[in-house]
Amino acid sequence: MVKMKYIIANFKMNATEELINHFLNNLISFDEQKLTIGLAPGDLYLKTFVDLSQTKKVKLYAQNPSAYSKGPYTGQISCLQLLDSNIKNTLVGHSEIRIDCSQSIIDQKTKICMDLLDQVIICIGEPLDVYEQKKSLSFVLSQLANVINYKGLKKIIIAYEPIWAIGTNLTLDLKHINHMIEGIKTYLYNCTGLNIPILYGGSVNANNIKELCTQKLIDGFLIGNASLDVNNFNQIINACK
Repeated sequence: MVKMKYIIANFKMNATEELINHFLNNLISFDEQKLTIGLAPGDLYLKTFVDLSQTKKVKLYAQNPSAYSKGPYTGQISCLQLLDSNIKNTLVGHSEIRIDCSQSIIDQKTKICMDLLDQVIICIGEPLDVYEQKKSLSFVLSQLANVINYKGLKKIIIAYEPIWAIGTNLTLDLKHINHMIEGIKTYLYNCTGLNIPILYGGSVNANNIKELCTQKLIDGFLIGNASLDVNNFNQIINACK
């Protein structure tokens, strides 16, 4: 069994204050020197849970910061505003965000996050038609083409989430997952000289976590629906220790 380094819960738009409190107060213990546990609860709740998350040794992540520092962008949240609330980490480029954002805007978001924040999890992944055409690797590498030229590369983590696997009960294609993660790692190392961590996301749950934890190339997981039940999430933590 391979010991994982990161387990990040993405609550998407499912959180309530009660749910987040229950989640944080019922997490099992873990060694924060060996394993990073993170939570993206929804930006509305970030400031509320800064103190409790620190007590529980859980990193808080924003879900979708703006591509701009400030200005007439109603409804958006900037990295400067996140920092003002003591939030220093974020996701960027999740497939559910990419539906309404061009690659250019995602790149702008990524750059400003890398400039200002401490840790940036960049989400990449291919749709079903690209997967079926066996063009997955070239597709996701195109999503990183500009990132490799930005400052702050030591701040980034890549989360590979095949879009066709998110929120489904499809059988894991471990051969494909390993092929993709190996290709991404090799590309990033060749371009940057850095061993940038790669997470896997895409219907990770308590039932398949042990199988995923046998994969040596995976550095951790970005978990959606399965993270909403803290008991399931605790099973995932136990499997990753």
